[in-house]
Amino acid sequence: MALTQELRQKHSDLWERMATHPFIIELGDDTLSHERARRYFLQDYVFVADLVALASLGVAKAPNIQAASQIHAFLNGILDPKVAEENDFFLRTIDALGATEADYAAAAANPVTEGFGNFLMRVGYEGDFEDIAILLYVTEGAYLDWATRLIQQGKRPSNPIYAEWIRLHSPEVLGDFVAWLAAPASSASSALPCVTNTSFGKPPTTATPGPTRRNRLSERQPPRHPDYRYQHRHCAVPQPQRQRRHHHRDKRSARYVRRVMHAHIHPRKPVCDRHAQ
Repeated sequence: MALTQELRQKHSDLWERMATHPFIIELGDDTLSHERARRYFLQDYVFVADLVALASLGVAKAPNIQAASQIHAFLNGILDPKVAEENDFFLRTIDALGATEADYAAAAANPVTEGFGNFLMRVGYEGDFEDIAILLYVTEGAYLDWATRLIQQGKRPSNPIYAEWIRLHSPEVLGDFVAWLAAPASSASSALPCVTNTSFGKPPTTATPGPTRRNRLSERQPPRHPDYRYQHRHCAVPQPQRQRRHHHRDKRSARYVRRVMHAHIHPRKPVCDRHAQ
């Protein structure tokens, strides 16, 4: 079983609570108040900054050009002003929800958003590409799941902001990207840092962080030779025994230099005419 399917089954209760959250239900029923929507979109705007940073680290750690292109295309849909529907959406919701550009510019993360953003950065810097892929699979897959359910239920809110927010996370927009993420995410380490609602913004207490990239590389190093004190620092093959006598060679060299200098200062007298010539 793929890791993504295993995690979906293991945490199906949490996933279901997310997909059927009262906020999602009210969004589809067109009963969501503008005040709640305004707070949500301000926090989501802050979250997108961390999401962009995580995806950028994914591009940097991608194992090949094809993988980097997939993440780049996702980033392009957020950042490129020519095709970035989501970024343009945030700008258009300013007036519709009674917010100002100053509100968006000064938006600060609440404790939950800050904790989740810290978790994104922690995985982005300490994890490898597969770890980043599974985190993107969860974040974008969550959006895709609730939007798909609302569309299948025939929810069409009259508020254009709510209707477009559902469309931006529909299978036509996110389906291919989330499906592609399932492959690299399934090969990720299952030892990612555990995060619960009570651990946002706090260091984990019961969970042990997954191995860092440096630890993974060190695990692949060849075993040390018993005589490791005399190894070259980058080689696991024991060096010749003569390297142990470097200090003796240095002493002999010093004695030789002193002997030559003494010979120049106190030259020997020739023992015969042939040596004098």
